[in-house]
Amino acid sequence: MRPFIKKPKVKHILWFLIFCIVFYIGYHVTYETCIIDRMSYPHLFSLTKSSTVDVVTTDEDGEEVTNTERLEYLLKEGDVFEQTFTFTSDYFLSVGTRIFLDEDNANEGSVKVELFDAETNELIADATYDTSELEDKQLLLASSPTGMVEGYQGKIMTYRLTVEEMGDSKITVSMGDTESNSGVSNVIINGESDSTLVLALRGADRQLTYWYHIFRIGAFLLFAVVAWTFWSLALTKIKLQNVFLPVGFVLAILFLLFLPPMSVPDEQDHMLEAYEKVNSFYGLNTDENDTAFIYNEDYHAMQSLKTTPTLLELDEIKEEITQSGREEGDTVVSHVYMHAKALAYLPGIIGIMIARAMGLNGFLVWYSGRFVAILFYLCMMYFAIKTAPAAKAAFFIIALFPMTIQQCCSYSYDGMIIEAVCVLTAVLLKWIYYKEEKIKKTEIAFLIYSCIILAVCKGGCYMPLVLLVLFIPSKRFANAKRAIAAKLAIIGTAGVSWLVCTLSYVFYVLAPTGTESTQLAHADAEAYTLGDLMSNFWLFIEPAFKSTVDSGSEWILSMTGTQLGWLNIEVTSWIPIIMLTMILFSMVPQKNKCDEAMVGMPEKVAIVILALLSVGMIYMSMFLDWTPKDAGYIWGIQARYFLPLLPPAMLLFRSRWMTIEKDVTKYFAFTAVSLYGMVFYDLLLETQKYLE
Repeated sequence: MRPFIKKPKVKHILWFLIFCIVFYIGYHVTYETCIIDRMSYPHLFSLTKSSTVDVVTTDEDGEEVTNTERLEYLLKEGDVFEQTFTFTSDYFLSVGTRIFLDEDNANEGSVKVELFDAETNELIADATYDTSELEDKQLLLASSPTGMVEGYQGKIMTYRLTVEEMGDSKITVSMGDTESNSGVSNVIINGESDSTLVLALRGADRQLTYWYHIFRIGAFLLFAVVAWTFWSLALTKIKLQNVFLPVGFVLAILFLLFLPPMSVPDEQDHMLEAYEKVNSFYGLNTDENDTAFIYNEDYHAMQSLKTTPTLLELDEIKEEITQSGREEGDTVVSHVYMHAKALAYLPGIIGIMIARAMGLNGFLVWYSGRFVAILFYLCMMYFAIKTAPAAKAAFFIIALFPMTIQQCCSYSYDGMIIEAVCVLTAVLLKWIYYKEEKIKKTEIAFLIYSCIILAVCKGGCYMPLVLLVLFIPSKRFANAKRAIAAKLAIIGTAGVSWLVCTLSYVFYVLAPTGTESTQLAHADAEAYTLGDLMSNFWLFIEPAFKSTVDSGSEWILSMTGTQLGWLNIEVTSWIPIIMLTMILFSMVPQKNKCDEAMVGMPEKVAIVILALLSVGMIYMSMFLDWTPKDAGYIWGIQARYFLPLLPPAMLLFRSRWMTIEKDVTKYFAFTAVSLYGMVFYDLLLETQKYLE
């Protein structure tokens, strides 16, 4: 069935033109401030190492002070430096040395650099630099005129630097000592060999083009999803969940490109946990606990991935992810046991199994788990938005939180929890308040699956929310007995799952029960025990209260995604403020429909109690497992731990005391998608300082 498409009005065309102009300006601002420097940044490696020297000076009190400074040589007009070296990469782009300016350089002059084949004396590359335009720490590169060329592994070259004019400029060049550069010939300065020095050279075999390519692709995709959202909401009757599917998919893919595997908090351990469970399926278990076999192909790919990704890493991923073939052999790797069963890692397990069965390279093995996680995210959030009888915009916005996308599209089971709570809230919202609509089998399946996920992840901290099923009206069932049996079956399924899968983790957190303290490896301090709390519960209450007062407001903003990845990439706080405000207003019922899904006081009280119980369980697990004695506050609490509590908590703001005249769902949905222009700008801007 084709969607009904309205004829665009003049206002639609004008608003779309305004959007295009704003996007075009944003595109160029981002390109100028975030991309140009990265696009021209070469992949550098040392051909000869720079060195440092100890300089002894006298302070104001007459005492000698030793400072370590880099080894430099002051350039003078007419100087000629020659350094012979061996190029170590098969690909060649440029070779250069770094210069330093003591102050702003405004004198006219020039420095020429040349690169020769040492055996044939053939000129390979050259460049001339105007000294008035030089910058401190600039590389004087002699670059290939044809771009990257192949076949230079082991080639002996000579780099020549000639100071043609200098004036009174003070420019120094980076040097190294011969002791740190064994096998490298001495530098020749003005025709004389210096037996103690070498010219510190850097080579480059390619440009770091990752950000240039991803920016062009990402900008096109972002424009496409914002335009799609605008036209579908303005001119068609496409349902919101169908608008979400392409939007969620594109934004998730962009996060996948921005934040590679391992850059999400604790993702390496989650990756290895999923990998070990795949091995268990094939019977490839190790003899030691908390270890796993990893095929060398996957192991070496994992080694090149970093929790703080670099420009070089991302460029290597771009180049190597399309390679075919797999390396033979395997390696035993230790990892942290995450105390979760296979169901918590189902997307990662499926992705790894498919990639390994297809013989894909190591990078694609790790990315495949993330890609399947994206499919799970789309499926679960689509179902939540579709099922929710009211406040669809709120579910749409939660699904597009930067933190939601980051966690749901990674190996971390935090994403599974967020998805499960959204589905649970949406299903219960329909079952409790829309008594006329039939219960579908798919809703039962999704509800049970979500309850089990909440039971087996994070020690069951969010399982108290399952008790909200008690509010399902008995009229939903054939009779009162069936109603009781159905509710007990749902709660019992979650309870059994918790006992089977999570009870061991609870014992792990609570142990030991005596008064003897255990040692916290991460803090080199003693930990609290259950015995300590039983004798004095104030030991827990005081730091819990202090943590809430000191960090509560920060957690509320950060849980939506103001700090992403191990880098704590800062996304402007305006984005969560706007998104949270839209969620609150989306809970306001429309006039003449204020009786729909009106949450009663008993349900609100239950939500508060159960949410506080979950918060208490989070606090307690972090208190016993992470917090050293006399810390003053609870260690290890992350803002993302509270995000699963937001879907049920938002129902607290639905009441009859305020209504709106017009449904604002489409306006909120478009605004949420449009905000991603600022999200990705912040991601690029913030990672700039880390990745270079």
